[in-house]
Amino acid sequence: MRAELDGKVPLLQSVAVLEPSALDVAVKVRHRLLENLEPFRARSLEIHRKLFEEMRSFLTKSLQLQRRLFEETEPLRAAFLRNATRGRQTYSHQLKTLAQNGWFISVWNTPLAWLNPLATLFNMGLKEGANRRLRAHFNQQADRIEAGLAKAYPKRRVIFEKGFSRSSTSRL
Repeated sequence: MRAELDGKVPLLQSVAVLEPSALDVAVKVRHRLLENLEPFRARSLEIHRKLFEEMRSFLTKSLQLQRRLFEETEPLRAAFLRNATRGRQTYSHQLKTLAQNGWFISVWNTPLAWLNPLATLFNMGLKEGANRRLRAHFNQQADRIEAGLAKAYPKRRVIFEKGFSRSSTSRL
């Protein structure tokens, strides 16, 4: 048996030498690819450098135009910001009254024209009437509010479903 193995082992070793492993082949192929790609890489870097040099004047002009546009539209932006935030001052007292009574109003879900009448009801001590109107309003909005929240925060969908539970006929 030993004699048989002795005769076959050199044959196996020579086959292993003749057939390189897949890793050896991959290393050689990678090395050749990198050698062949080097001229293209160098050429690509040169092309990018030239393109940037040619674009530099356009980029400079673009930046100057953006700065000028920003400066010229500053009065418009300032007026927009003033007008956009003016509503908060107008309704701050009404919003505070509603918040003191447990209602935190979203201007996207509640018409601004409702704020003054609702705050007046609370201030006059007619809390049940104001609460009834707000409950009815938000019960109508609940599906849309829940869908918006679930879309914005999909991982919290289960929490929203429990919070907006439809187990009873009246949500609020």
